[in-house]
Amino acid sequence: MHWPTAVLVLLGLLNLVATAGVVGSPSYSAAQRALQAALIWLLPVVGAVVCIRMVQLDAGVTRPDLSTHDPDPGTGVEAQGPSICGCSGTGASGD
Repeated sequence: MHWPTAVLVLLGLLNLVATAGVVGSPSYSAAQRALQAALIWLLPVVGAVVCIRMVQLDAGVTRPDLSTHDPDPGTGVEAQGPSICGCSGTGASGD
């Protein structure tokens, strides 16, 4: 396989991965997905990298990591005793 062929194959795989990420993202409307897919295929390297990063950032916003400070995020009750920040954990008054 010649190197130009290998570059084109890798570029095609990058574009396919980026397109799959955009199409599979539930945060975008159909029009946004179509525009991002067009960006990926019209600006092959830059479009793919930008769209992959946008999907990664969006996934972090829609699915934030849970805080270790709150042992049970469903109840809204914080842990008793000292917290990880070094405060007493007694509330906003600081008592």
